Amino acid sequence: MSLRLTEKDRKVLEAFTAKNGVSNVPMAGIWLEENRKFSISRRSLYNIVSKLVKMQYLRKLPGDVSPATYEPGVMCYKEKKKGCAKNGAKSTVVATGDTPLYPAPYPLDGVVVAKECPDGYGALHLNGSMSLNVVKEGTLDDIRIGNLDVGRWKPEHGTPGAVNHGGEIDIDGQIITFNFRKGTNTGNLTFTLWPARIFIDPAKFQTRDQLVDVFRRRAMKVSSILARYGWMLTDPKFDSNSKIELAFPDSPLVTILPNGHSDTGFYADGSKGHPEAELVINEDRDLKRADIVNNFDRYILEAKADASEAKTSCSDAHRRIDSLLVLVDRIIEVQDRTSDAILRNSENIANLVKADSELTALILSQQTRSVYSPADVPGRKLEGYQ
Repeated sequence: MSLRLTEKDRKVLEAFTAKNGVSNVPMAGIWLEENRKFSISRRSLYNIVSKLVKMQYLRKLPGDVSPATYEPGVMCYKEKKKGCAKNGAKSTVVATGDTPLYPAPYPLDGVVVAKECPDGYGALHLNGSMSLNVVKEGTLDDIRIGNLDVGRWKPEHGTPGAVNHGGEIDIDGQIITFNFRKGTNTGNLTFTLWPARIFIDPAKFQTRDQLVDVFRRRAMKVSSILARYGWMLTDPKFDSNSKIELAFPDSPLVTILPNGHSDTGFYADGSKGHPEAELVINEDRDLKRADIVNNFDRYILEAKADASEAKTSCSDAHRRIDSLLVLVDRIIEVQDRTSDAILRNSENIANLVKADSELTALILSQQTRSVYSPADVPGRKLEGYQ
């Protein structure tokens, strides 16, 4: 049975999504009593918030802050879009084409939220900036999510032919900077964004376009938050000459890489205060190179283990070959002895046959001598009997 929002659920949701709403459960109870004259037990409030998170109307912000903080989730923004479409009014949620309608929906597979790059991840960043179309200019109020301060606008500063308003916002543990420029003569509006670092597992990404989408999601998260203050920012794009780079802090490869940019797009960079192996992502195959760099130690150990195993297997093969050679030698020796014996037996047989022939001839000659005719015997006279 699918979950549905009750009237009580929607009142609690309103406490987190109103312009001057709150961002944690204890403050939500106070807000409901003060603004809606609605009283609810702390236990029921926590249960409803858990339900809203499960249904993606609220999203728990990463971190160990207590009490936990929440912001509007995917379904919340989708409902706003449908409501605006029904009324024929312009939505305050900024989205065009296939642009996400809501803040970047982390957890995005392969992306981790952290202040510093964890082991096993790379620091994805843009060597350049992004631009968003300014459909509508909003206010320059301090930026909040519920009762949580997340950003601010800086004082106005002028440049030739334009007025600039810089700002910064804390998203996913990173400080993202931006600048709104308004031409004094032309009235042209420009919103430029520097998306800061995003920590990713290179093995989870196969194409450069997937990395581009990661940056677009971050830009749309900024625009979605600013939408609460009347801003309508759409279609984030890379500015000209912007390059996607992936850095690996404290990589053992920094000692052998050239410092600064190289023709291979793979170099050592120490501009952040500590050495990093840095790789420019120009095409899909560069992500395979990045995975090798990221897992350099593991691949070396695996190669060493494979070499050791191959060496052991080779030694075993040599021993087996040696055993076979010994066996072959023995077989040859037996064959030689057998051949000699057969040869000797043949000679003995020949000698026996010869001796037998000679004996037969001798016997035959003796038989011939003993057989004679009586006529051949000379006559004798018997004396004394005459």
